[in-house]
Amino acid sequence: MNKVESEWKEMDLKYENLRDNYLIWCKLVFEMKDRQQDIANRYDISQSRISQMTNTGKNYNYFISNTNKLPKSNYAIDMMSSLPNDSKRNELLKKNPNPTQEDVKKYKNEINQSNKNNAKPKLDKLQQKKKKIQEEKNKQEKEERWERKQIEQEKIVIRNQALKTLGVSKGLYGIIISEKALKFLYRGFSNENHPDKGGIKENFIKIKQAYEILK
Repeated sequence: MNKVESEWKEMDLKYENLRDNYLIWCKLVFEMKDRQQDIANRYDISQSRISQMTNTGKNYNYFISNTNKLPKSNYAIDMMSSLPNDSKRNELLKKNPNPTQEDVKKYKNEINQSNKNNAKPKLDKLQQKKKKIQEEKNKQEKEERWERKQIEQEKIVIRNQALKTLGVSKGLYGIIISEKALKFLYRGFSNENHPDKGGIKENFIKIKQAYEILK
């Protein structure tokens, strides 16, 4: 008998002895990672089942190392993977290596409450940050609105001054004046104030500038 046959014969004996103890068998499958495919083929175990057994075997080893006790049921093993890895859980398992579903439910509720309490300061800080960002945004929008208003007011002042220069009365400042009317006013005032016709040069320049603004 060669070495491989000897190993498989030993494995067959383990299988016969351990298959009724599912947890121990899972531990063995986990420890023989490099031969899992051969194990699946030899003992007609599906790959998904092998993966499940590997995970259970891994949790089994972890359970032993953290509780120094042997679990009596799969439930204790499953608990290792379903609950967070912390000292409180390990302390619970040391006191009760065979937890019931109610035990796990109670512990999960404690964890959820603890997570909520821990998350509250972070949530408050995040909300304060969002509030500050919104306040800064509102402030910026307010400043932009004020600047736009100032620009519009400046435009109105400049336009009214230009209308005044062209002889438009104050009561007509808010009325839209047609291009034809503007040309009429411009030509009339520019002719009267043209330097070649005895007008003042500065006034002539102002009239021209006013027309450029309004046209």
